[in-house]
Amino acid sequence: MNIKILGTRIELTPDIKSYIEKKLESVDKIIDKNDETVLYEIEVGKTTEHHEKGDIYKAEIHLRRRKGNLYTTAHAEDVFAAIDKMKDEIMHALTSDKDKHETLLRRGQGQIKKLLRRLTW
Repeated sequence: MNIKILGTRIELTPDIKSYIEKKLESVDKIIDKNDETVLYEIEVGKTTEHHEKGDIYKAEIHLRRRKGNLYTTAHAEDVFAAIDKMKDEIMHALTSDKDKHETLLRRGQGQIKKLLRRLTW
């Protein structure tokens, strides 16, 4: 698991880095273990310096892998809350991507089965 963490307009403390790595452990369970090309590019930071109200922290993840790339962004009032939202969104994207792949595979198998039925008559 290769991780690149970038801090924008904030200082990346060891607590933030360890929190990100801890959250990515659950994401890493879903990803293919044999794929060594997996790269997590994470950017954590403030959206602007002059905000006083509203969502000011963002967390972005760009997951590069052999099967395709995934990208999600999350905004929150706290850095750790933004990281939590980012993890939830990437988990959702990974599971939906997996479901889409399985559905396409089943459809293809069904079409082949239908074709073979027609050939045997």
